[in-house]
Amino acid sequence: MWSGSFTAATTVKLARVLSIIPATLGIAALSRMRNRKVSILYFAVLFIVAIIAHTYLLTIEPVAVALVHIAHIGLILTLFLIGSGLF
Repeated sequence: MWSGSFTAATTVKLARVLSIIPATLGIAALSRMRNRKVSILYFAVLFIVAIIAHTYLLTIEPVAVALVHIAHIGLILTLFLIGSGLF
C-alpha cells in the first residue's frame, strides 16, 4: 500500500524522533548540574509511553492500527506542505 520512499521517510522521521530521547536526557542532566529548573518535555514522555504501550499491550492493537493510518496521512500531508513551501 505504501511506497518505498514513504517507508524510508517514516524510518528517517522515527530515527530523528528517537534521537530526541538521549538529547533530552543530556540537556536535563546539564541543566540540573547548573541548578536550572528543568521543564518536562511531554512529547518525549508520551512518545515513550506510546512505544511501550504498543509493544506490551496487545489489547490496543485495533486502536493502534487506526492511529498508524492517521499518522501516515498526517506525515504525507506534512511532507506535501513542506515540499510545496506552504509550511
